[in-house]
Amino acid sequence: MTLPAVSPTPQAGYTLPVFACAAAIAALRHLYQDSSPAVPVDLLNPAQTVEIAIEQVARLTPTSALAITRSDPGDNLDLTRHTPIWALVELKVPGQKEAIALDGGEGLGRQTQADYQPAIYAYARQLIYENLKQWLHTNETIRVTIILPEGKALAHRTSNAAFGVVEGLSLLGYVGHCPTAECTRAIRNFSIATSGKGKSAPLLGVLHWREWSRLGKKTRRQF
Repeated sequence: MTLPAVSPTPQAGYTLPVFACAAAIAALRHLYQDSSPAVPVDLLNPAQTVEIAIEQVARLTPTSALAITRSDPGDNLDLTRHTPIWALVELKVPGQKEAIALDGGEGLGRQTQADYQPAIYAYARQLIYENLKQWLHTNETIRVTIILPEGKALAHRTSNAAFGVVEGLSLLGYVGHCPTAECTRAIRNFSIATSGKGKSAPLLGVLHWREWSRLGKKTRRQF
């Protein structure tokens, strides 16, 4: 496993729901003839608006568009680093009553204990709803489908299945910013110190239990 480079000053990163939200905003704006290389996302928690880069966006039909972003967790251990996040937005879906309907496509996990509903949790839903309603035209309805093309493959490297999430990754979290980079920095430093050659030792088993304990409960929860 290659550890991300850690700069002396921690680099900010964002959680997966933020990039899913940005892609959905970009797709909706594209349908309204309002494209941009980056879109503003109100993180809600914290109360901060950030600019998220859009990699690609295209109209698929007169009433649907697809936008793509890439995950950037900053200086944090995160297997979703650089993974693409797609958002398909469809206007005027027949029979839809709610203004914004949210669904999960390929690579987005399903909850085995909730009738296989997409694993899109409270913060992600609120983030997407609150941001999209600012752009949605009056009396318009849209369906948003979040797709993670690499989600199934990445999920095999997680413990998601043990927590009832199968077939992909989840849009989990309760804040927009990724957790502290302390964990990444501690592991990298300890790996280099124990390798003897300035190269990162294997991640598994690299941390002595005293080092693990020293990271603190909040940081350990990132694993």
